[in-house]
Amino acid sequence: MTKMGLVALVLAVVGLVIYLQPRFPQPALDSPSPAVRAEMGEPQVVAENLNIPWEIRWLPGGRMLVTERPGRLLIIGPLTNAQDRQVIEVSGVAHVGEGGLLGLALHPDFSNNQQIYLYLTARNEDQLVNRVERYKLEGNALTNREVIV
Repeated sequence: MTKMGLVALVLAVVGLVIYLQPRFPQPALDSPSPAVRAEMGEPQVVAENLNIPWEIRWLPGGRMLVTERPGRLLIIGPLTNAQDRQVIEVSGVAHVGEGGLLGLALHPDFSNNQQIYLYLTARNEDQLVNRVERYKLEGNALTNREVIV
């Protein structure tokens, strides 16, 4: 795939994620009936003490990735041990105003290539810029950083 094709793919994925987000406050739903609640089980807290969490993506195997605007990528889980938490500091993130580490997308072939895309605010000389970077998630570390857009 050409670089321009990859840029188009990343922009399409980011655009789709933004498009699918609710645009208006959703009306509150009635509580589920006792029969439905018994079938669903009680809600379960899977993460606490997050610092401005912005995006969540579930990984194969039950772990989840969570971006925090100040520049941390958390790997939490699996659900059988939600207290298991690794913190990856993403370098170059400028947490200024509404900026910081924001979006997250898994590569469509993540199971084979472990690539993720991060949308973040960074400094470029004396300006703040938003960009998309691609990384490989290897264990509990990000490698192979590449600025896409």
